[in-house]
Amino acid sequence: MIIYKAIIDIEDDQIYEDFYGWLEDNESNIEAISSNIGCGCCIDSYYIGLKNEISTTNFLSKTSSPIDMNQFHYGAEKDRMINEEI
Repeated sequence: MIIYKAIIDIEDDQIYEDFYGWLEDNESNIEAISSNIGCGCCIDSYYIGLKNEISTTNFLSKTSSPIDMNQFHYGAEKDRMINEEI
């Protein structure tokens, strides 16, 4: 699993729409996702574990930071969480 960190400025409509559209389009490549670790008032932020490496986007970058793997949601819980977010 390749870990990326997404940081979304929710005040930027284009970035917000791009990210949540990307999330929906790439659900099958997403192995795991964290809960929103952003403040929620101006920033949404997630750790996302992908099955395959992707090109970095304007809201998603590869991370090598140590991550508590217990914060990830997998399987049906991951799917439910993604569907609730989009």
